[in-house]
Amino acid sequence: HSYWVFKELLKKVLKIENDTHQKIDSKLTNLVNEGIEESDITFLKYLLLGDDYAELIKSLEYREKRLGIFHAILVFLIYQCEQSPIFIILENVHNADELSEDVLLKIIEDTTTKTNLTFIFSSRNADKFEKIQPSLLVRYNLANLADSEMADLARVMLSTKEIPEELIWLLKGKAKGNPLLSIEIVKRLIDSKKLINNLVKWYLDKNIDNIQL
Repeated sequence: HSYWVFKELLKKVLKIENDTHQKIDSKLTNLVNEGIEESDITFLKYLLLGDDYAELIKSLEYREKRLGIFHAILVFLIYQCEQSPIFIILENVHNADELSEDVLLKIIEDTTTKTNLTFIFSSRNADKFEKIQPSLLVRYNLANLADSEMADLARVMLSTKEIPEELIWLLKGKAKGNPLLSIEIVKRLIDSKKLINNLVKWYLDKNIDNIQL
């Protein structure tokens, strides 16, 4: 979905979990009291709540809408980092939609003077971020893991000494030593309930052919 990275970020900063649309609308409206312009709040409402809560945005052209969303996110982040230092940690940015990716790059460039705003992100495709000025980017290239290290990583993630042998073979075949991909595979198996803990040990469902890894 478009801008999902920033939707999740807004939800976490505003402490939005299972709130109703009306409550989310109220939280965003209250940002006026913090000095954020109503026009920016309208775009934030559009981002989190959709067309029904931001009627005026429906009529905007694509470029206007995109610039408005970018400016609203930028204003919101600058306001937040002026209150206290912010570390924004984004995992697996290679999965981000194109709009999120473009906005992320632009925000990093436009907040260079904000020393208390730091982005930490992981990506399997570092080429996407070549547009960022070298002075703004510290890059760490992770070396591939040996088979035993991938198994150790899975043990740490699952908080156990004993992991299914099938999981080790799956990581060997799919991750091929890539630590980020190993983490992603284990998370996806858990989320899809194919890697299950029965309170005694972990089991890997043999029927994982329909899971996209």
